[in-house]
Amino acid sequence: MQLPNKYEDERGNSASVDDTVKTGNAEVVFRETGSSIEIGSGSNVAGARFTLGKNSRIKIGDKCKFSGEIFVGAYSTVTIGDSLQVTGNMYIRAVEQTAVIIGQDCLVAKDVVIRTTDGHVIYNRYDRKRINAASDVIIGDHVWIADRSVILKGVRIGNSSVIALGSIVTKNV
Repeated sequence: MQLPNKYEDERGNSASVDDTVKTGNAEVVFRETGSSIEIGSGSNVAGARFTLGKNSRIKIGDKCKFSGEIFVGAYSTVTIGDSLQVTGNMYIRAVEQTAVIIGQDCLVAKDVVIRTTDGHVIYNRYDRKRINAASDVIIGDHVWIADRSVILKGVRIGNSSVIALGSIVTKNV
């Protein structure tokens, strides 16, 4: 459905979007129950797509410009601080009870991907225990992420960091 300013349904899903937000053709999909999306004042999410699973949350701060897609699986969250600026086509995927947290005043260039999981399970062949658990991604304040960078599960990026063009980030910065 097109992203509404205020919304609540019988399944406990809700949207709270400030009246000053530019929504354009933004869409929200509530796949199950108990989920919410909140977008702060002066933000622009025109053309974005938001998909929320069971008991999931998306919170976007004030004065953000987001372009792309956010997919939040069951019991997971995405929290974006004030003044995020995305050039275009960012993709955020938080699943398996994880979180993506992006700090204040960050710049993100085109075609950046952030994921809290590999997208598939890998088991140790000897004891059958999972060896690639999902993990939170935390990005500090004043971070710049250049075009076509990929930020993978478990990464912490500290305040005022710069991620170079085409980086695949698998360790803390």
